[in-house]
Amino acid sequence: MTQIISITISGKTYPVKDKLKKIGLKWTGNAWVGKFAITQIEKLKKFCRHYDLQYTIKGENLKEVRLPRGQRPLPASYLGAVMGEGQLQWSVEETLDIENQRRRKR
Repeated sequence: MTQIISITISGKTYPVKDKLKKIGLKWTGNAWVGKFAITQIEKLKKFCRHYDLQYTIKGENLKEVRLPRGQRPLPASYLGAVMGEGQLQWSVEETLDIENQRRRKR
């Protein structure tokens, strides 16, 4: 039996709304939602990365979240994982901020 996952996509989705409909997602007024076989997960993630969209994927023993580039999770966030290019960017920015503060104190 194939595992079914649910995906929620949000962000700047208006330019790709027709593509999201074609994929089989439904608009809830806040985000696009749908249920898919786990075999389609990589295709959906690639789509979101290409258009820099936020997603939350949930399934049995699975929860994955991706924020758009440059967006940071809240410090007390409940998110289990943050995926995407932004994570390395946050680490670099935080390291530079700490280094700049250290230099100012001299």
